[in-house]
Formats: sequence, structure tokens, C-alpha cells
Amino acid sequence: VVMSGSSDEEVALQALQAGAQDYLIKGHVDGASLARSIRYAIGRAQAAEALRARTAEQRQQAKYLRTLIDLLPMFAWLKDTHSTYLTVNQAMAAARGMTVAQMEGASDAAFLPRELADASRADDVQVMTSLQRKTVEEVLGTVGGDVWVETYKVPVLDEDGSVLGTVGVARDIRERKAVEVAHKAALAEAERLARQRSAFLAQMSHELRTPLNGILGFAQLLQQDKGLDERQVRGLKIIRESGQHLLALINDILDLARID
Repeated sequence: VVMSGSSDEEVALQALQAGAQDYLIKGHVDGASLARSIRYAIGRAQAAEALRARTAEQRQQAKYLRTLIDLLPMFAWLKDTHSTYLTVNQAMAAARGMTVAQMEGASDAAFLPRELADASRADDVQVMTSLQRKTVEEVLGTVGGDVWVETYKVPVLDEDGSVLGTVGVARDIRERKAVEVAHKAALAEAERLARQRSAFLAQMSHELRTPLNGILGFAQLLQQDKGLDERQVRGLKIIRESGQHLLALINDILDLARID
């Protein structure tokens, strides 16, 4: 609090600009007004100190959050309701071949083909309209080439429920996609081999059973001949029993081969 005998407004203004909380003129100040001025100055000083402390706290929180999103092993970004990037992590900026500062304040239209930028904007609008999380597998264009990613987007809501924008993360799923492709290729190859085996078994069944059934059939016809002697009957019986045993063995082998 500055107290002066001068009533010059320019002097008062200079004092306030120099940091004074109030300017009092001698002879025009009583105890009540002086106390009021002192309380006002103390209150202003305390408010300024609280503001500085809050600003320092917010700055520290911002550094923690920046460190956190840059540490994430995935692409991360924050957008406003117009799909303008508020910030991104280092991984996202590097993938676009830009710096974080260059991406802040820009939209997808600045570095994506119009079709892809419009699709991204449509996704953002859907998330903000539905107020629901959206997960999708998509191809992300990077300076190193296209990358398969799994993208998660969620709306950001204010305390009153109004939409502030969206938050998104995308994780690299190239390894999983490679495994899926390899699995599909292996499955297709297994199905092809199974079809070949089925065709082979069908052919073998025909090639083995047809002549054997002929032998058994002729043996059965010969057994009906009443003019056969005992030796011939015994021989035909051996032929028929051996053929039936061999046929059963072939059937067992073919059935076992069909088991997957």
C-alpha cells in the first residue's frame, strides 16, 4: 500500500504499475479506510500467491501427462469437437513424419487424403454423437508405410455432460495380423491336404475292394457247385475266409486313415 502526499494521478498510476495494491493520499485517510486498504492488499497478495501455486501445479501436471502419453507403446491423441488435434504423443507425431507442435491445431485433412480424413472425421462425429466407445481395426498410413492398428476412440465429457472432444489410441497389431494370415494359409493348406487324402482313400477303397469282392463272389459261386470234392470245398472255404479277413483288415485301415 502506497501512501503519498501527492494527488497526482500519474504518480498514483506509476505506483500501481510498480506493484502497489492501493494508493492513499495523506490527509484523506482515516483508520477505517487504511485498514480496509491493507486487508484488500493482503487479499490480493494471497490470491496472487494462490494463482501462482495453482499455475505451478497445473504446469507440473501437464508435464506428468506429457511424459505419460509419450511413454505409451502406442499412438495417442486428443481432439476437440471439430476433430482438431489438441495434442498427440511423440509416437503419433513420428508416424506422421511431423513434430508434436506441428500436429497441434491441425486436422487429419492436413496430412491425409481427403477420403481418409473424411472417414476419420465421421468416426469422431459418431463417437461424440453416440457417447459410446468405438473400436475398429484399420490401416494407419505412416512415413514408414501402412500399419495395421486397433483403434479405440472415446468421447470426452465436461461436468455438465457436454462433449469436449475425443481421445484416441491405436496399437500396432501387425504381428497379430501376420499370425492370422499364417493361420489362414495353414488352414487352407490343411483343407487342401484333407481333400487330397479323401480322394486318395476313395480311390484306394475302390482299387482294393473291387478285385477282392470279385474273388469273394466267385468263391461263393463255386461253393454252390455240388460236384466239388472235399479237397476243393475246403480250398474254397479257405479262399473265402481269407478274403473276408483281408476285406475286414482293409476296411479297418481305411477307416483309421479317415480319422482327422
